[in-house]
Amino acid sequence: MAATAFLLKQYSPAISSFEEIARHAKLRANGFSGCPADRNYVGNFMSRALSGAFTIVDRFRHPRPGASWERYLTPADLEVPLLTPDD
Repeated sequence: MAATAFLLKQYSPAISSFEEIARHAKLRANGFSGCPADRNYVGNFMSRALSGAFTIVDRFRHPRPGASWERYLTPADLEVPLLTPDD
């Protein structure tokens, strides 16, 4: 869903889809325990999904210099310690 929405330039649904991927990974932390390739699938999926959402906001919603700028805020239920900088 995220890739399709992105290709269609439907950025809000793409961001929501990436955030749902991160939620799915976070809520199923024990569901990845049998995966042999990597021990931190939850962190891997969460970071990739949230990076996708950030990239859409930062690079595709505002591609031109001088365009109005919008800050991507990680949804509260997906925040992890040390991920959100102090403002």
